[in-house]
Amino acid sequence: MPVIAHLRDRELRARRRVVRLALICGTLLLGAWILFPVFAKHRGSRIDGCLFSMKGALLGVEQFAIEHEGKLPYSATWQAQVSPYVRSGAPFGCYNTDDGSAKRYRGPFAMNPAISRHNIGEFAHPEQVIVLFDADETGRPVPRHGGWTHVGYLNGHVRAVEGVPPGL
Repeated sequence: MPVIAHLRDRELRARRRVVRLALICGTLLLGAWILFPVFAKHRGSRIDGCLFSMKGALLGVEQFAIEHEGKLPYSATWQAQVSPYVRSGAPFGCYNTDDGSAKRYRGPFAMNPAISRHNIGEFAHPEQVIVLFDADETGRPVPRHGGWTHVGYLNGHVRAVEGVPPGL
């Protein structure tokens, strides 16, 4: 009888270990399931802030074109030409907050020189025409957000594109 009781005790202890291990794993998975969207949302809010800044600059370009009979601004001086059409202090570049307090400048936006001074009506597919994009200090396109480049299209949409978009 003592041998059977000893086997039962060992079996019972093994089952308890498995249950404890399952509870620990379940608790860890539940914690990850709760916390992962919080961290993903925080990163997304920084990216959304840069897209929001680009959208504001793109709306300024569109308003400039409306007041100038459809002509887009000159790409070399577009920021000065568009600044009266955007809210004061609006950035013509990307800022983000890494720690939730101080904003860090990540780089400027540039205007596509291929469409400079053209009329908006000249483009058959405005959803494919890139007006603004993330750039380095010399105006060359640069992927800035984990390998993604923010671009603003002539139809008013702004989105992130992987790598450097073709045609820039």
